Amino acid sequence: MSNIKDNARIENERFFKKVDTHNESEEECWEWRGAIEGGGYGSFRSGGKSVRAHRFAYELTEKIPEGKMVLHICDNRLCVNPYHLFLGDAQDNSDDCRDKGRMIRAFGEKHGNSKFKNNDIEDIRQLYQIGFTQGYIAGRYGVDRSTIGYIVRGDYWRKV
Repeated sequence: MSNIKDNARIENERFFKKVDTHNESEEECWEWRGAIEGGGYGSFRSGGKSVRAHRFAYELTEKIPEGKMVLHICDNRLCVNPYHLFLGDAQDNSDDCRDKGRMIRAFGEKHGNSKFKNNDIEDIRQLYQIGFTQGYIAGRYGVDRSTIGYIVRGDYWRKV
């Protein structure tokens, strides 16, 4: 039994060596300084497997029931302050994301993959209205003809 407690103590010490608790306040975020996974969450190796650091931090004080997620009050993915964490399910996570304005999707020229600016769309539609073919317009903009068809019909870029 003592060996299990020693292992847990050592693991907890190892965990907190990777946490910036400069003031250990309940109000301040405790920033994770260890490995970070692709989604921007801290990652910690525990019991031979990788776990999200905020989940590990939550489990230091409370057990996480099956199917529950650990959510952040502070919206800081690197925060492991247990006072900033709460349990929820997938719906709670979606609601929290929406309520805090993190579910905003980019459209039009604000979308990272957009090849066009709003004024390009206006020009494309105008060129089509005065008689230029979709093929000609597509060549001019370096896109497929079907893309121009979607634009002139209003299937793409409806709000412009």
